[in-house]
Amino acid sequence: QFIQLRRLRTALAEHLAAAPCFCLLNLQQLEARILKKETDPDLTTFGLFCGDKIAGFIDVEAGGGNFISCGAPVLNIQGMYLMEEFRGKKLAENLVKAALDFSIEKNCRYLGVDYETMNPTAQGFWQKYFEPYTLSMVRHLD
Repeated sequence: QFIQLRRLRTALAEHLAAAPCFCLLNLQQLEARILKKETDPDLTTFGLFCGDKIAGFIDVEAGGGNFISCGAPVLNIQGMYLMEEFRGKKLAENLVKAALDFSIEKNCRYLGVDYETMNPTAQGFWQKYFEPYTLSMVRHLD
């Protein structure tokens, strides 16, 4: 199952690299990032399976979301991916529910997620389940 999850993490990185605000990682960087996630004791991953095939995953972690959530009773979604063939079937809701239930179980007050506002699909999805509480700004330096 780790191999299947690795494939999904790679697919997520490739998906993000296609966006205008992310950079494609070289193979060594990608491998290091995936290994870090696989060995991070503070990261909890929930997988969604259809039969024996993993359809998607969601990563949840304390901290790391943004400066407001550091030290607060907050968990943050650090990544979520659903294979294309399983999209549009309301299966992603199961992953969000797993993250919400886990947050409640851990006595957290909040569950956060960051996404790129230039991604209308992500914005439409996340705004079904979350409400905004911060606004970040960035300046491109070129």
